[in-house]
Amino acid sequence: MRNPANSSNTAFLSSDLLQNGNRKSITLLKDSLFCIFCFILIKLAIDFSYVYFVSPLYAYAGLLTDINVLKLAESYLLVFLLGLYYPKNLRIPSDFLLFFFYLTLFIPMASIYALKNGNSLFFYAICFCFVLMKSGRKLASWFRIPTVKSGRKIFIAFAFLAILGMFSLIFARGGMSSFNLNIWKVYELRRVAGATIYSGAFAYIMPLVGKVLLPSLFAYCLWKSKKTGALLLLFLEILYFGFTHHKTMLLYPFLSLGIFFFFKTSNPLRKILSAFIFLLLSSIILFAVFDSITMLTLFIRRALFVTADLHFVYYDFFRDFGQIFMSNSILSNLFPYPLDMPVPNMISLFYTGHDRTWMNAGFLATGYMHFGYLGMFAFSLIASILFALVDKISKNSLPMWLSICIVFPSFMSLSSSDLTTSLKTHGILLSLIVLWFISSNKRFSIPNGSPSSKWIQKHTAVQNKSESEIAP
Repeated sequence: MRNPANSSNTAFLSSDLLQNGNRKSITLLKDSLFCIFCFILIKLAIDFSYVYFVSPLYAYAGLLTDINVLKLAESYLLVFLLGLYYPKNLRIPSDFLLFFFYLTLFIPMASIYALKNGNSLFFYAICFCFVLMKSGRKLASWFRIPTVKSGRKIFIAFAFLAILGMFSLIFARGGMSSFNLNIWKVYELRRVAGATIYSGAFAYIMPLVGKVLLPSLFAYCLWKSKKTGALLLLFLEILYFGFTHHKTMLLYPFLSLGIFFFFKTSNPLRKILSAFIFLLLSSIILFAVFDSITMLTLFIRRALFVTADLHFVYYDFFRDFGQIFMSNSILSNLFPYPLDMPVPNMISLFYTGHDRTWMNAGFLATGYMHFGYLGMFAFSLIASILFALVDKISKNSLPMWLSICIVFPSFMSLSSSDLTTSLKTHGILLSLIVLWFISSNKRFSIPNGSPSSKWIQKHTAVQNKSESEIAP
């Protein structure tokens, strides 16, 4: 005989779960609408800044204006559709990585496509690649990641020795002679430091220390609330910028701090979008009202438009020249390299008329450079597997913000470097190894009393009651 009290409890729990589900659906809808609105607003701001500020100032550098109205409407439609498909809440680390590339690479490329009358077929291929980057994460579902005994201790010891060794070599090679903290003098001193300090194998070791080991240790200290260690590593990162003359070295610790604080809030994605829009609009207002060009040239021109534009430049060159089939890297023994100089210098010659500039493009452009459209699709799937590996390695073992801080500086290089270069020289492989070592510890359990545990208890109670009523 059915117990009325049990039926009442079951009905109450079912009603409670239904209400919670409805509230969650409404929250997700609001988040989705907010994100889509922000994506369109960002696209409008980027287009406005290009037409009225960036192009008039930097047309001599190739940032010309040739607006195609049909492609302009098409670009907004594709930004909207891909925005609907992409994550609008951050559940796993790869959601953040996808969101970053959508925001800083896809939207600017959509603007270049419309405002410079870019090739339609190439842009459609880019859109498909971004779909593959999200959907292809399922390919890594069968991976099994073993743990490393005392992985964290091994990482800390290795990172400490590597950082100590790198700074010792810098001083031994006369690094103080070119030390500089002025961001406007980095280009004139970078070649000098590269020839004297970072020649040979050190040119490959230098970015690994700055992009992976120092930021990872810094984020680890934040996680463990080691304030003295975090301050020391922040100081070392600033010193490293002064010795290497790479502005991004100065950026990484502040990126980690930003990610750390954003993820302390209730809805980090909203905060990140709001901060991005604020930065974008501030750059425009500072130039339009106060004639300050710093933010406009560093953020909007260099970080967004130059990177996006070079993808189309690479396409234009290699569409006519033909593919090089990785003859400049891992397949050099199979295919002869067909150019007279390195690819970035050849692109500079093609684009600007001289070969003195090192013009790199991201993995989608170099995928086309190597193997055409098939290369773009293959590189996108490889990137999606790398994203999924980040999720797989860190699952239930590290806070999401910490996982992001460890891999983000190296994964950023995919926007402006070849895939193989990003894996080795820019440290994606090393960052995955560091993530693996740091995550090789006890897995997280859901604490009692947390919202997740309460939902699980209610769901289990309802399921148990239902099963008891069905049983004879």
